[in-house]
Amino acid sequence: MATGVLIVVALTLQGMSAAAVDEIPAPVVWTDASDAWVTTSWVSASWAIEGEADVAGWAVTVDQEPASDPGQEITQLDPYWSSWLPDGVHWLHLRAVASDGTAGAIAHTRLALDTLAPEVDSLTSESHPAGEASTNRTVQLSAVDADVFYLAYPSWQVPDQSATGIFAYRATTPTSGATP
Repeated sequence: MATGVLIVVALTLQGMSAAAVDEIPAPVVWTDASDAWVTTSWVSASWAIEGEADVAGWAVTVDQEPASDPGQEITQLDPYWSSWLPDGVHWLHLRAVASDGTAGAIAHTRLALDTLAPEVDSLTSESHPAGEASTNRTVQLSAVDADVFYLAYPSWQVPDQSATGIFAYRATTPTSGATP
């Protein structure tokens, strides 16, 4: 009788299509806020499974932990998500859930939001001092923000414009009302 039970279990395992966790890969996620800071509070993401999988829905959660488990309960049917989030680093965690309830591997995607630009007290260039002409095509800018010193744009290579008649560039900061 124990042999019969083992045979039934072996047949059940062999008959599984794409329900094992190892067979449902982590989704591939696309979002504009994954590896760079974005300046909007509205974030969206879409995703897909590479290969074939019997996906009934998705277990999705967002928090501030880099490796959370979204669980195995289907929280949405469509492969996209969007929401308003406050400034900071958030994490989108999701996995596919098969029609038999088996959950796939988890994808963790970083969402970095910063809607407030720093106030810059001064912007200077050691490579191109104010009021001096230069033929140096590499521009280095530094900015001072209150008590913090940082490089706003560490280096910018000016294209060769000798044949165009352009003889100067002017850089402004977005906070001054102009676009760089």
